[in-house]
Amino acid sequence: TAPVIRSTFPPPGTIIGYTQSFGCLASDDRDGSGIKNVCVQFKDAQNKRSSCFKLNNIKTRNSNTDEEEDSDIWELTFDGFEAYAGEEWQVRFKGKDKAKNKDDTKWSDFIINIGERENVPTPSPTAVEGPEDGGDDDDDVYKAPPAPGTPLLEEVRDENWPYEGVVKTTTGRILFFINSSPYVCTGTVLKPPDGGTTNGRTIILTAAHCAYQYSPYGGKFAEHALFIPDQDETRGSRTNDICGDDPMGCWVPAFAVVDRRWTEIGFPNSVPYDYAYYVIENDAAVHEKGYLADIPDILDEAVEPLPVNFHFNEDISNYNFF
Repeated sequence: TAPVIRSTFPPPGTIIGYTQSFGCLASDDRDGSGIKNVCVQFKDAQNKRSSCFKLNNIKTRNSNTDEEEDSDIWELTFDGFEAYAGEEWQVRFKGKDKAKNKDDTKWSDFIINIGERENVPTPSPTAVEGPEDGGDDDDDVYKAPPAPGTPLLEEVRDENWPYEGVVKTTTGRILFFINSSPYVCTGTVLKPPDGGTTNGRTIILTAAHCAYQYSPYGGKFAEHALFIPDQDETRGSRTNDICGDDPMGCWVPAFAVVDRRWTEIGFPNSVPYDYAYYVIENDAAVHEKGYLADIPDILDEAVEPLPVNFHFNEDISNYNFF
């Protein structure tokens, strides 16, 4: 049976910037032979197809053997979209398992910026006509070179924090869902300076794109989310919603807050507003315990929050809530 490709990113209809990571989750649970490779293919505004570029597998560390293992996450970061600002492109993913079974996703749209095309030189086109199924030979699928002088891709590595300190628990992984698909970000627990109060709540600072998906056709907040401190010490093979895999467990936010302007304008004009807050009630009911005993249920007692001045700008008219 064919491998399964799911949870592709960015989501359909996303407005991307000049650099963007493309990826998906791919597994072969039904066949068991294992994923051989996954690639991403583009279709430009003239309906010309690129070659299919091989994605990198994001390794995870087995907490029992301390060895790196393949994960279901496949990803690659591309650069050089500035020459195509204002265009609408399409993307799809192709996977092949070791038994040579294949799976392709449907084409989905994305928009490169929302402004006018910038007055920049257009590089030599990298998009070429290609076979619908990508061919049977790996050489036909993965090894088409980028155009000379055109920055095309940049490898981005994920590495654990190598030091100790309060930042190890004050920061954590945010697992959130949009359209039932999982995404991950990072957040930091905050507190007002000089003994200020947050009215019985704990505040987490993150990016707006980690809480709200912008779309010119109507955006949306994350459907639900989890905050997972110190996931460097997880017993799981990857980020998941099993709180018992993690030393301190998980906390469930009550809602998120983003700047109103993040919901109204797209990249790159929205960059100054790419910040958000997740709000967690100081209530034991929102904490699901991890594998360590005696972790307080109140998040700002379990970790050491970092100070921030919430009153730096008193104007709250630009904020949207959910």
